[in-house]
Amino acid sequence: MSTSHSLYQDAWLRLRRNSMAIVSLGILTVIFLLCFALPFIGSIGTPENSGFEHWFKDPNHQDLNKTFLPASAEHWLGTDQSGRDIFARLLYGGQISLLVGLVATSFSLIIGISYGSIAGYVGGRTDALMMRFVDILYGLPFLVLVILFSLLISEYMESLTTLLRDDWGWNAGFVTRFTNLIPLFVAIGSLGWLTMARMARAQTLNIKKQEYVEAAVSLGLSHRQILTRHILPNMMGPIIVYATLTVPGFILFEASLSYLGLGVSSPNSSWGILLKDGANYMETAPQLLIIPSVLFSITLFALNFLGDGLRDALDPKAAKD
Repeated sequence: MSTSHSLYQDAWLRLRRNSMAIVSLGILTVIFLLCFALPFIGSIGTPENSGFEHWFKDPNHQDLNKTFLPASAEHWLGTDQSGRDIFARLLYGGQISLLVGLVATSFSLIIGISYGSIAGYVGGRTDALMMRFVDILYGLPFLVLVILFSLLISEYMESLTTLLRDDWGWNAGFVTRFTNLIPLFVAIGSLGWLTMARMARAQTLNIKKQEYVEAAVSLGLSHRQILTRHILPNMMGPIIVYATLTVPGFILFEASLSYLGLGVSSPNSSWGILLKDGANYMETAPQLLIIPSVLFSITLFALNFLGDGLRDALDPKAAKD
């Protein structure tokens, strides 16, 4: 007797047969645990050493007597030009880069799906007007818009910093790090939704012609019910795939901004800043460039391989393969 499976159960079974996607998923899990779980495990919460034990160094602690040290039991990957622990800075920077990718992707998904699905569902002149606005934004330089938007948002961060630090009593270092990242999250995510809007519109135009949507209309369901119960769930496959492929794009974009000095600001760090610092010492200390480059490349490759695997697994045409 055959056992029936849902769409996502079948997709998981196909994904498990994709060895590269499964290996990539494992690699990403390890990287996330290293970047987010390990610092918290090693934290003891004392302000004197910024919450890091002796085996996990404070990524911002400088010691000019320990510059360019090789890997050792004390410094697992050595130290940089300021005597800071490379291992701690690598994981600390990974938190920022991965958060930028995930948070910015979430922003773009929320805005793009909402905008595109409404345009495709309503249709007519409303659809044409909404998509012409998207075309206009496509014609503007994305990098310049992100920089201007980020600077605009940054003007309102000072009052938020004061509120959290002075009125609510939050830790000053955490507040500075948190508020410095908000403009970058919002700027990249709120301006990176254009492709998602086009994809959501195309999926909506296709799905609303299906028989089950026409049946829902004939039953008298409201437009909101049709969108939330029938259209949005059936476009989740392509959306999940695109989101997986968007994360590395945003991580790479943040790295480019940080490399140019326009992204994450001090005392925060990211993989882009580590690459920038490493490029300045490429001849004298190549490990400063090689180590973050390798981890950065592995992360991007793993995200892309996982995205390809999800695309194949969620494609209904591949169900009989």
